[in-house]
Amino acid sequence: MRYLALYLAVGVITLALTLLQSHLEKKKHGPSFSETMEELRLQKASTWQRIAHKIIVPVLAGIAIICVWPVAIVFLVQSVIEHRRLAKLEEDKKFRIREQDLIEQLSIDEIEECERVDDPLGGAPDKPFGHLWPAWQAYVKELSADATLWSFAATDDTSHTAVRLEGYVHFDNGEAGSMFVTAKVPLSEED
Repeated sequence: MRYLALYLAVGVITLALTLLQSHLEKKKHGPSFSETMEELRLQKASTWQRIAHKIIVPVLAGIAIICVWPVAIVFLVQSVIEHRRLAKLEEDKKFRIREQDLIEQLSIDEIEECERVDDPLGGAPDKPFGHLWPAWQAYVKELSADATLWSFAATDDTSHTAVRLEGYVHFDNGEAGSMFVTAKVPLSEED
């Protein structure tokens, strides 16, 4: 009898973990398309169907999880592993500046001198980066005191359209930080 109580107690804990994981997924990603469509379908359903869907089915599923919790744990672990795998794939897909993309190390003053806009018609402010001057100031303000700035030119092919990016990136402790992009040119398939 003690083993049965222990078995069922672990089943209750598994049910609680399953509900928590489901709640966290919904909170993070919102309701899925199928859940939204099911809610719309239930609005037209009879009272009995709504009671069955909202009360009877969840109670029976909870009882099933409590009774056969080893199977539920397998599904729960598979879900967590798949979520981590997808998160790692998404992280690997992000665009990053590589060492071969770097052109030269520059100081802030050198960058501002190179990027001074000379517009004879006066359409752009007579400041470094022209209309992007406030964005540049905000970028520089976020940099740490020991950040190293480099100019770069790189191809970002992480999305469906490859683009050529040029600009500046800062390095802290050998790691590429945020970028300030000055040019973004879509690449045709012939390039």
